[in-house]
Amino acid sequence: MKIEKLEAGMTVYHVYTKRLLNRSESTCVDDIVIHSVNHDKRTVMASWGGSNVCEFEEKEWSKWRLKKPKLVKIMFGGYRIARRGE
Repeated sequence: MKIEKLEAGMTVYHVYTKRLLNRSESTCVDDIVIHSVNHDKRTVMASWGGSNVCEFEEKEWSKWRLKKPKLVKIMFGGYRIARRGE
């Protein structure tokens, strides 16, 4: 993602994997609300999950997505990102 695409008031999505208790992995998606963008310092002020506003640097916001990915349920209660044909 490029900083030029980010604007205040946008909702973007952070996709990551986490390990469940039975050691299988599940894909998670968090909604992130952008409050302000600083093009000079290349930082973004945003909040996610109802938390306080935090400053995110380029290594964090560059992994965010504009569109919410579709998730498919897999065994043992986990999720993964859907493939093209699903």
